[in-house]
Amino acid sequence: MANKSFNSIIIVLVLGTVAAIAITIWSGNVQSSIEGFDDNIIKLIDDSNRKVDKELEIISNFYSLADTNLYSGMVFMDSVILNDFSFNSQDKMVFNWIVGEVLYDADSIDLALNRFGDSSLDVPRNLANIAGCLIKQGKLKEALPLLKKAAHINPNFRWYIGNFYEIMGNRDSAVFQYNLLLKLDYMNNEFYLSRIEEMTDLGYEPLQELMYLNRRKRTYIRMMNSNIITARS
Repeated sequence: MANKSFNSIIIVLVLGTVAAIAITIWSGNVQSSIEGFDDNIIKLIDDSNRKVDKELEIISNFYSLADTNLYSGMVFMDSVILNDFSFNSQDKMVFNWIVGEVLYDADSIDLALNRFGDSSLDVPRNLANIAGCLIKQGKLKEALPLLKKAAHINPNFRWYIGNFYEIMGNRDSAVFQYNLLLKLDYMNNEFYLSRIEEMTDLGYEPLQELMYLNRRKRTYIRMMNSNIITARS
């Protein structure tokens, strides 16, 4: 009987030791996995931030070149689009849109439309870009649905619907859109109020084309290792 109890104690001790070793090994593996996960996250964050910085530099360089010589700016950006494989197709699509916006400002409307591409893409900014080109081409009926689609996705794009009504000579409808924006987009309230006041002046002249806001401003997300997210424009 004593031997049985002694054997039982030995078995329990052995099992306990094995369990302790297993837990220690498991804990070490978990810790190692956590450290490896952290390292991967840090690498992803660093890679993402480097890409943001690179993209901002490319856009800045493009604007600097294009403001001096539009053709030189286009050659530079096309070289990036064709040869820099660190950017994916979506990144390069945005680069094309940026070139298109500068072409629009230079009244090269057909070339701008080629850069803006397909209006079926549900991106408010580009829908407004295409609509602006159509308005300059006199295709007003084709432009309005694109502006409404953009505003449905992002209500702040009602601004361009207001612009459209100004172009059409419908002051009341334009003011109605701008007043709606006062309730939706507090950051630009001063601008909307200023436009409404201008429209009440005796010398008011309606818009002839869309008035793009902050055309060269884009916001990019930069991540910090401490899980704090910052934005750069």
